[in-house]
Amino acid sequence: MDKLIRNKWIYFSLVCLVCGSILLATWMKVQKDRATANILPRSSITAIDFSPQQDTVMLIYPGQVQGKTNDPELAYSSIVTINMKGKVVNERQVHDLHFTNLTLVQKPSTPNVLYASGAGYPNHFHTFDFTKRRFVQHNVTYFKHDPMMESIKHFGPNTWFKTLNSYKTGTQRSSQGTGFSHTFSNFDTKETYETPARFEPGNSMMIELKQHLAYASIGSEDEQGEKAAMIFLDKRTEKPIVYRKKEEPYAYSALYGKDDTAYFASTDGWMIRINEAGEQTERYYPFLQNTNFDSTDPIRMIDATQGIQVAQQFSRDNQNRDRHILVKWSFGQSFSVQKIKPQFWKADKWYKYLYIHPKTKKSYFIEFDPNHSDKGKLLITNQKYELLHEIPVEGPMGIDFVIE
Repeated sequence: MDKLIRNKWIYFSLVCLVCGSILLATWMKVQKDRATANILPRSSITAIDFSPQQDTVMLIYPGQVQGKTNDPELAYSSIVTINMKGKVVNERQVHDLHFTNLTLVQKPSTPNVLYASGAGYPNHFHTFDFTKRRFVQHNVTYFKHDPMMESIKHFGPNTWFKTLNSYKTGTQRSSQGTGFSHTFSNFDTKETYETPARFEPGNSMMIELKQHLAYASIGSEDEQGEKAAMIFLDKRTEKPIVYRKKEEPYAYSALYGKDDTAYFASTDGWMIRINEAGEQTERYYPFLQNTNFDSTDPIRMIDATQGIQVAQQFSRDNQNRDRHILVKWSFGQSFSVQKIKPQFWKADKWYKYLYIHPKTKKSYFIEFDPNHSDKGKLLITNQKYELLHEIPVEGPMGIDFVIE
């Protein structure tokens, strides 16, 4: 890979890190300025019934910390109930040390369940059941070592999570100083696989196929190291089958997969389909260039063949601000991607896509200005992404979940 391109990619990562730090500091200030909330000491998020009254919405700000300390004993989550005009009706603090900032995953095989992995490499994950309207905590107890769970980003019939380290050693095993072995584990069957250190998994989804686990590996910053790749890890042998395009992109992202076929996207504008027989088809879309598909939440699947995602598009000249775009992926024989622009979408705002409600088919977005993130909006749309409600909210970056 061209050294200039690699340096550009590193620069983008540093910019995102700095922006994240600024947003966190702003959110902590908003929390400090709040009125005193109803405090539920040593309570569990799993004990909360998320059934708001009519014409109200419950907002969850998970895993915040009081004051300037990082003491986990002072961590809490704020649950704020607002009306449709944004006025706070009720607020309470839940001191659940196991409930932290959430990354949500939604998949068509379990439409009534959201999967949520937290920060800090825990030994558990959460699910939210739309029927019961409650969170459930799932503990990983079958590992010999501390699992250090990194994420639960997965597609497939079973529940999979990724750990930071090797399940065999409980450490980050490296390969000649480049790359680390991670672990993919099936929570339902307790099957566990170690990834080759040369092909360290990136931040995107893991895709369960009939005979393989498909994922995107990260590229080494060393010019002599392994380049980014699309990996099919054989379940039987744990040997990797490595796929790459002829022209090397910054990175690949695993998008979605089912049965024997996985779909990827690359940062140079290609959408790629590969099946377990090794048949590969590529299609080029210019608007996908310089786009990071791992920087925001994963795809929200509308059904078994279509999904929506907010992606971050980098400024090509490094002078203008990065922007968010909304894309619709279509999978299957005629796979494709299109950029969509609802009427509410603003080029100078950033967006978080929380989820699609499995019954009402409403979508929930958070809109905010990254330079002024103390205030923003909760946007509720119908299936056509037409705006139903536009509700002002405080500390929008800290909102990881809402329930209407």
